[in-house]
Amino acid sequence: MHVEVINAWYGVQGRIEENRGGQVAERLRQNVAQNGGRLVLNGDLNAFFGFDPAPGAPKQAAIHVRHNGQEHHLRANEGQPFHFP
Repeated sequence: MHVEVINAWYGVQGRIEENRGGQVAERLRQNVAQNGGRLVLNGDLNAFFGFDPAPGAPKQAAIHVRHNGQEHHLRANEGQPFHFP
């Protein structure tokens, strides 16, 4: 079963989290469609999302997904590859 991205934010945990009017979640949905139902990130989150919400600070993506009927709250850290499931 495919991953369904419900919502997502990108930024510095506890300080800055942006969804850019749904742009973050939509980009992740496109990624799932391009990767056969899986979420696959190479770690370069600024390039992936197309913006840097906090230059010089470590960032992460907070991703709320549904997979196999269960909801999951995932975190992808900048600079680290991420795959789900």
